[in-house]
Amino acid sequence: MIRQRLFYCLFFLGLLAEAHPLYSQLLDREAYLPPLAMQYALGYHYSPPALDNAFSKQAFQNFIDRLDPSKRFFTQEDIQALKQYEYQIDDEFLSKSNVRHWAFFEATFKIYDRRVAEIQKLYPQLLNKPLPLYLNEKFESDSKKRAYPQNAEALKKLWVQLIEYQNMTHYLHLLESKKLDLVVDPKLEAQARNKVLKELNQSFKNIKKEKRTDRLSLYLDSIMTLFDPHTSYLGPEEKESFSISIRGTLEGIGAVLKEEDGFIKVSSVIPGGPAWRQKELKAEDMILKVAQGDKEPLDIVGMRVTEAVTYIRGKKGTAVRLTVKKPQGTIVQIPIIRDVVEIEETYAKSTVITTPTHKKIGYLVLPVFYHDFDKFNARNAADDIAKELKKLNQAKVDGVILDLRNNSGGALEDAIRIAGFFIKTGPVVQVRDNQNNKLVREDTDSACLYDGPLVVLINGFSASASEIVAAALQDYGRGVIMGSVHSYGKGTVQTVLDFDRVMESNPLGRYASSLKPLGSLKVTIQKFYRIDGGATQYKGVLSDIVLPDPSDYVDAGERTTPHSLKWDTIEPAEYKKWTPAIPLDTLKKKSSQRLEKNALFKQILQHNKELTEEQKKTVLSLNMRQEWGRLKVQKKENEAIKKLQIPSLYILVPTSNIPGLSTEKREVLKEWYTQISKDPDVEEASHVIEDFH
Repeated sequence: MIRQRLFYCLFFLGLLAEAHPLYSQLLDREAYLPPLAMQYALGYHYSPPALDNAFSKQAFQNFIDRLDPSKRFFTQEDIQALKQYEYQIDDEFLSKSNVRHWAFFEATFKIYDRRVAEIQKLYPQLLNKPLPLYLNEKFESDSKKRAYPQNAEALKKLWVQLIEYQNMTHYLHLLESKKLDLVVDPKLEAQARNKVLKELNQSFKNIKKEKRTDRLSLYLDSIMTLFDPHTSYLGPEEKESFSISIRGTLEGIGAVLKEEDGFIKVSSVIPGGPAWRQKELKAEDMILKVAQGDKEPLDIVGMRVTEAVTYIRGKKGTAVRLTVKKPQGTIVQIPIIRDVVEIEETYAKSTVITTPTHKKIGYLVLPVFYHDFDKFNARNAADDIAKELKKLNQAKVDGVILDLRNNSGGALEDAIRIAGFFIKTGPVVQVRDNQNNKLVREDTDSACLYDGPLVVLINGFSASASEIVAAALQDYGRGVIMGSVHSYGKGTVQTVLDFDRVMESNPLGRYASSLKPLGSLKVTIQKFYRIDGGATQYKGVLSDIVLPDPSDYVDAGERTTPHSLKWDTIEPAEYKKWTPAIPLDTLKKKSSQRLEKNALFKQILQHNKELTEEQKKTVLSLNMRQEWGRLKVQKKENEAIKKLQIPSLYILVPTSNIPGLSTEKREVLKEWYTQISKDPDVEEASHVIEDFH
């Protein structure tokens, strides 16, 4: 049905091109791309929105937010001047006229470029003389809470405050680096101003470097993301690097980045990579600046993620310094040595831990559902999990902990097979498309690789395929789900449509070479449902036993993302519960009693409460003494975070003294064992395994 709908869409586009008087213009890439992207999004998307005035209004604001996320350039007067296009964007995307496709786009950038030029003249003048450090003024640092400046004069005032604050924070860092008290040192103040000037020069130079194709990609993407957070337009350059491969090889810092509201955010940190080893960069951190070695940092706010990664990536052995804003508002500098790593830490692995009661517990971790479909006989998550389970069976473990925390997902086929390792046979997940066609995906292998006590660890960053496994095992009553209140909540499937290939098969195919490159569309085409009929989308998987997590204060997950598809239900699949039934009520009661006495978990709860309150404090002072005090408090909180985990006196892990291992691999394994020994979730999961017996 989808193919039939798209055939008519493309046939229409072909006839339009042949018949329209602007035929020659329609062969222009910019004319052809908007209706092509929109028709494919409408034809393929799982639940496409109506293209009406409400959609147009959202598109209007979304583009402006993406272009100016910090509200540093547009004024209220500018927004008002653009209001004439607020309800015309949907018409533009379906228009037969080449001229109208980009009317809002052209008008917006005309104003934007003018404001950029004005500020570019302003800031060198402000930084040409000493700036005050003890002003009794405050300003709202959170742009979402701050209105656009009323006019050009108000915009100028905002920039004065931004520069004064930036100068003051640089000055305070210089004082701290030189271990000086709060004093006014003209030389240091001049150094601070010079740093601000260099940063702004680089930032505006970067804006000037933007190509028209970059801007067109941003505009199209801002429209496509209204369908849902995972639908996006990928420009020709983005097509090659829209995601970091899960095939096992990464280069740079070893982090997956995403673009959100005009900012570059860390989606996940890859186990075994440079950032993972450095330990400070975390999911949901916002990268504000990037510096090469000891050079001046580059402001990347508002930059496209594809361009930002060109500054973050680099040759093995070189240093990069990231200026990062933590979710609670703390701004820190994180130095990382780049590397090209064969990420063995991405692969599944296991070990046997012991308890004082002499129980042997298998600990099995899967950081991501890896699978290289392009290489025959390449490693995949399911095969590796099977091997590790066989090892644990040979060790005659009394229970297994399957750790899916921070697992962002991956290959569906592997998720189905892995869930099947713990049951005999039956449905694992249901998939539905935009035509209401439902497919039940089953484990058809009657072999059960492990049938003993099972605990599955999840957290707020467990997503997609990891949620499918956790949900299936929970629905069967096969294992106890433990961790954060809920998992991430990504229960959708995407496909990538290469427009260059698409175009070759439609009536305009003979003109393909003149239109390339057109980029791609990543579009949500299906939705996952549990075998009990509920969606994993939005709500995620709820833990049977909730454990306090140091990242619980982070406002993350599908439910926090604009335009995310909502939770719903379909008919449940036919399946039989696992027997004998897990004594869940007893396990929950015993765990609750332990948690009430656990000093570390109490400390985590209190710490999260404090950080949640800290996030709300977004009004900053331009008085150096007050800011100095705030930074001291934040530094103390950061140190507290690092000290939250202490070595467990309950579980014992093996040593890394394994024959045949290289020194480097032995060190990595030793670090892994150390992390397990400090992990309160693993300790409590071990207690729960003991409670089974």
